[in-house]
Amino acid sequence: MTRDVFNQIAPGWYNFRHWSIFRSELEALAQQWQKGRLLNIGCAHGPDFLPFRQSFDLYGVDFSTEMLKFARKYSRKFGFAVNLSLADV
Repeated sequence: MTRDVFNQIAPGWYNFRHWSIFRSELEALAQQWQKGRLLNIGCAHGPDFLPFRQSFDLYGVDFSTEMLKFARKYSRKFGFAVNLSLADV
């Protein structure tokens, strides 16, 4: 898929997929690791950050400017800080 496609689907993706499909797995990892730094490559709008928001420094990379815009909105809504970068990895 191209960047344009992800930019176009970002608003719907944010509304449709508000929780991570890997929520239980990520919660288990967050509990096991307890604290640290987390880099999410292809972070989209940010739902995978939620289990780590309490005690991790969070970093996200995505190549869609619109997905990053919604990731910022998501982090504000759920009250966590995340360092986001635009990059094509």
